[in-house]
Amino acid sequence: MKSKAGFTMIELLVVIAVLAILVSIVLLAINPGKQFEDTKAQKRKADMIQILNAVTQYMISNQGQTPVGLTSDLKEIGDFDGMIDLCGDLVPMYIAGIPQDADKGPGVDQTACAFAGNGTYQTDYAISILNERIIVSSIDDPVLSVSR
Repeated sequence: MKSKAGFTMIELLVVIAVLAILVSIVLLAINPGKQFEDTKAQKRKADMIQILNAVTQYMISNQGQTPVGLTSDLKEIGDFDGMIDLCGDLVPMYIAGIPQDADKGPGVDQTACAFAGNGTYQTDYAISILNERIIVSSIDDPVLSVSR
């Protein structure tokens, strides 16, 4: 009688099929695409809260005056035409740097603010004040906004 030295082709195929099924179940459960999007949404929310807190602190320090250019019209934060430039009012006294959207980069620090007015930054966040409520929204995720 011959002795078996290894696995048969059928046994190997069954093991590979079972492993493939288990890997697909794990990938569906983890869903890395959704996890990545959720992480970006949480960063956007944290960034918007930082901006909102800085504007609130500015208003407290300035007897209720809003930063220059803050109106009821929703304007993107940046220093291009038609945007509101918050760098001069907020950085570095109320916030270390103006946060940028997760897809854009780490943020606008004090150094970048020194060059404001030359089209140096765009955050993909927008801000307005309506009925004495400050609203900060994400341009990339219009459903996401914070207010106080």
